[in-house]
Amino acid sequence: SEVLRRIEWDYQLDPNDFFVLHYDRIDDTIVVSPLTAPNESIDSQETSLIGALPEHRIMAIRYKERVVWDRHARFPCCFLRRPHSAPPTECDE
Repeated sequence: SEVLRRIEWDYQLDPNDFFVLHYDRIDDTIVVSPLTAPNESIDSQETSLIGALPEHRIMAIRYKERVVWDRHARFPCCFLRRPHSAPPTECDE
């Protein structure tokens, strides 16, 4: 997704500040995991959770305490509209 690519390639964004809210089909719940979490639960050779996680299970992306992308609310990821110099916290409300 565009959001994940922006986090990966924008040197001004620290991936450690991001969390992924994803559906856990075993526990039938939404789980919050650091974007940089290792893959310890999905049967895959991918070592990172975000790399092993199917995109359709990603429900939201959070920057620190603020949701910057939500699949169901369909609001745009505000920091994607900003120049690379503006952090996600400077979104318009």
